[in-house]
Amino acid sequence: MDTATKRLYEGLFLVDTAIASSDWDGISNEIKGIIEKRGGEVVDLKKWDERKLAYEIDDKTRATYILVYFNCVTDGLAKIERDINLSENLMRAMILRADAFGEDDIKKDTPLEAQQRAAQEAKEAKEAKEQEAQENEQEVAEDATEEAATQE
Repeated sequence: MDTATKRLYEGLFLVDTAIASSDWDGISNEIKGIIEKRGGEVVDLKKWDERKLAYEIDDKTRATYILVYFNCVTDGLAKIERDINLSENLMRAMILRADAFGEDDIKKDTPLEAQQRAAQEAKEAKEAKEQEAQENEQEVAEDATEEAATQE
């Protein structure tokens, strides 16, 4: 029986953007499967961002970055890295120990989530401004109608 303690790791996986966008569930299940097959436990998995690569990998210039936090025994990590290297869908991966990370660090917005949140907030602010402008126009029209009625 393995009595080694599990540690928290952070993995950043590069996946071809075409594959990630067409089969997100398949890619995320493949990553989870690799980790769980070797005794790991996925804590959080999310799309980090889509970026231009610094250099071509397999004739690809863009990749989708997937950020994964997982618990795993140290002995299982080498097997996970081996399985990642054998995968045809995963272009690259970098795994680091994340023992010092807390729940806030893990739940922190990715660049993609921050961008989506900012866009949503901007949309809501624009809609609120338009609603306020419509209400002001309606008040002006009502005031003009009341003023016309009192002048008659």
